[in-house]
Amino acid sequence: MMTKMKLALVLGGSLIAGVAAAAPRWDANGDGTVDAQEKTQKIEAMKEHRQEMKAKMLARFDTNKDGKLDKGERSVMADTLSTEAFKRLDTNGDGQLSLTEFKAGKKFFGHHGRRGHGLKVRGQGQFNVK
Repeated sequence: MMTKMKLALVLGGSLIAGVAAAAPRWDANGDGTVDAQEKTQKIEAMKEHRQEMKAKMLARFDTNKDGKLDKGERSVMADTLSTEAFKRLDTNGDGQLSLTEFKAGKKFFGHHGRRGHGLKVRGQGQFNVK
């Protein structure tokens, strides 16, 4: 019978190997597996990126310059980002998204596209901002 420690090691190893199959960009040396060092490097890079994005959002939307976004500032940020996203998708500038524009623009959202980001279906194949 396998001990908890051995099971954890087996599952952990499978998880790390699974990451290499699911996300090859994590496999820095291209050996088909993601070792602990590669995983740590990627996680640190993601943390740095999140901090950079947070700093950009604060610089752009923290109007009272207190180092955090209050409810009003977050609301302005959400409205602004939704409007900008809609404008990127609305390639012909008519204020509506055709199904073709919507499908073509899904690449802008990456994994966030599944959440909709304020887009709501209205009518036959047309999309408008809520």
